[in-house]
Amino acid sequence: LYLIPGVRLSTGVLATFDSKLDFYGFNGSQSVLDMSYFKRIDNAVNPNRRFYFMVRTVPAFKADFIGHITKTLYWEAGYHFSYTDARDYLAKGETEVGQDVSLFGLYKAWGIIPKEIATGGISSEIRAGLVYDTRNSENNPTHGIWAESFFTAAPKFIGSSVGYSKVDAIWRQ
Repeated sequence: LYLIPGVRLSTGVLATFDSKLDFYGFNGSQSVLDMSYFKRIDNAVNPNRRFYFMVRTVPAFKADFIGHITKTLYWEAGYHFSYTDARDYLAKGETEVGQDVSLFGLYKAWGIIPKEIATGGISSEIRAGLVYDTRNSENNPTHGIWAESFFTAAPKFIGSSVGYSKVDAIWRQ
């Protein structure tokens, strides 16, 4: 059964709720981690136990269409949408947190995370590309190549908070 004859439709809906997401900054292993924020002070929980945490909610939707060009070459086009809500972590019983109480808050105050995206935003993407697939089986291949290359654009005029574009190339063998 096809919505459009000869074209495969792949859709997905996802919602991610991170109520206490670790945030150690940027630069991966080069980031500074102060272990004193994790230690107990006088047998009590550190009052700044929220320093390395934030909250993030991301509902997302995607729809991709794939059709044949030749036996092993396919076209791909799609639309992806996501909304990100990012904010400071509040410990149980708290109603408000100052900007300097978390690393996430400090990054916002210092401008490392720009004000226009500090609380999240919308990503509305259109994408187009090519797929080369010589696998002997789609779900459990034992030989063959699956390569993709696609262009993604998220211009502001289709709803993105910040416009961007990217090119991806993936090779699986």
